[in-house]
Amino acid sequence: MIARGIGFAGAGLLVSIASLMAQGNLGGLTGSVVDRSGALIPDVHIQLRNLETNLTYATLSGAGGYTFRALPPGAYRLEAEKAGFRKVVHERITVMTATTTTLDLVLDVGAVAESVTVAADVVALQTSSPEVGTVLQRQALLDLPIQIGGGASTIAASGRRQPETFIFLTPGVTGNQWSKTINGNPDFSQEVLI
Repeated sequence: MIARGIGFAGAGLLVSIASLMAQGNLGGLTGSVVDRSGALIPDVHIQLRNLETNLTYATLSGAGGYTFRALPPGAYRLEAEKAGFRKVVHERITVMTATTTTLDLVLDVGAVAESVTVAADVVALQTSSPEVGTVLQRQALLDLPIQIGGGASTIAASGRRQPETFIFLTPGVTGNQWSKTINGNPDFSQEVLI
């Protein structure tokens, strides 16, 4: 009886660790696969390749939708193909931290040997979650001024760059270092990932 309880506790711990690893600095990509008439296309083979690490991920479109979860942030190349349709290639898709990017694919009828390549960057439009996030490049943080001066009552006047200071670069954040709201949420309901 004790061994079974320990086994359940261990399994619960593994599930908790796995769910924590799926959060944080990882992103995702989702969308639907349709033809020109707007009809969903099932069982389309979709391959996603990270352009920086060359890691590849693959999935099938199921009933006409696809999802890639727990992707490291970066630039990706997507290929979608199915017999009877032209292969679709998106050259640069940006996956950002803690964001699920939506990219709907349109396949044209034709031979698999033919392909349609889309070279423009995908605009990260968040439609699958109410989360709001901002990703800043290292140089942008270094270019921001350091707040110096004042006494103990001055907020963030230590002369150091505080991560909390940069939260005000995200749309929807108002207030000051101690009392801030994010899109109308109450104080102290934030998470900072570094």
